[in-house]
Amino acid sequence: MPWTFRPVEAGVQCALGFESQPGGLEAELVEAAEHGQVSAREARLKVRRGVSVRQVRRAGENRLTTVSERADGSMVMIRRELPGDVEAIRAVTAAAFRGAAHSAPPVEPGGEPGEATLVSWLRDDAGWVPELSLVAVEDDLVVGHVVATRAHVDAQPALGLGPLSVLPHRRRAGIGAALMHGLLGAADALGEPLVGLVGDPAYYRRFGFVPAQSIGVAAPDSSWGDNFQVRTLTRYEGQTGRFHFASPFDRL
Repeated sequence: MPWTFRPVEAGVQCALGFESQPGGLEAELVEAAEHGQVSAREARLKVRRGVSVRQVRRAGENRLTTVSERADGSMVMIRRELPGDVEAIRAVTAAAFRGAAHSAPPVEPGGEPGEATLVSWLRDDAGWVPELSLVAVEDDLVVGHVVATRAHVDAQPALGLGPLSVLPHRRRAGIGAALMHGLLGAADALGEPLVGLVGDPAYYRRFGFVPAQSIGVAAPDSSWGDNFQVRTLTRYEGQTGRFHFASPFDRL
């Protein structure tokens, strides 16, 4: 059986981000975050206290992609992977896919699920795109991760998405959705034309994914059928052909 990514966050209904008025505190926070002026910890503390971001702006190392607030008032920050996140990402990926149906087999007998090793292989591959490895941080802990790497439609550049991972005890809290929206927004901002993945259409259609064959993009393996899906972005110009993921996917 070929490898396949199962949706870790099936059934998530939560929307991404704040519902705020233009010019409000949340909108101001997002603006500052997008310019790297507020760290993850600082942003969370200040928004909880209701302090204006203008009062606390400073140069920050943690560039945020998204700030998401849930019904319980807790905050999840979606930001780029940092060097100190590597081990946490591996642990989150292993926990998310351990025991999951159709997860990739361990590279070593008795080892972690293949998806955990795949992320490490991708990080060392020429197809790694640093801007598109995103983590979800809650109370300063990494609770989720998503990555997209260089792929191709025939010879034309595209992105392959996955794995998408969320800690089991944080599933169905909107974290997977926040990661997906953050990644697609970042990919679009980078001028990428198209994102492909393998997963459950019932989950991924909410993010605009459609069966790849419906727009003339062929799966690497025809047996994947409608589980191989694509999401076109602003720079899509009708590219068609066979999709190729980054080479580490072929090692699983």
